[in-house]
This record gives sequence, structure tokens and C-alpha cells, in this order.
Amino acid sequence: MSCHDTQNARLLEYLKKHQVITRLIATRPPLLIMNLWSRVAEIEEEIGYKLDRRWITTKTGKRVLEYWWRTGKQQKRAA
Repeated sequence: MSCHDTQNARLLEYLKKHQVITRLIATRPPLLIMNLWSRVAEIEEEIGYKLDRRWITTKTGKRVLEYWWRTGKQQKRAA
């Protein structure tokens, strides 16, 4: 990882490629993001991208939040 490789940058790249992420996915390599909610909040507030979220139930019955691009692609909020 380079000095320009931040968690927010890794998260944005992952979403561009895979469209959807959960907390469990975020904790695994290559992302290694332990606090996904904080990264999502930063991306929305500081960078201006819109992400949607919904609760899903896994095969084991656990409820987890799933995040994705609001329109299926990266969209910045209007200034």
C-alpha cells in the first residue's frame, strides 16, 4: 500500500468494481477496513458521494447492513 492508498480510496475502488459491500467484506484483504460505517459517512459528507444502505439477512440468520451506489454508479451530490 502506498501513502496515497487510503481506506476511503480502497472503498471507492471496491464499490466501482463490485457495486455492493458489507462490513464483513470490508474487513478482509485487500480492503482491511474495520469501521465501514465511518468510511461510508466520510465518503458521503466529505467527498459528496451518495450511497444507499439496507438491512439484509444472511443465510445464518444474522442481519447486516449492505451498502451500494445510490444510482448504480458513482454520483456526487449537487453543490
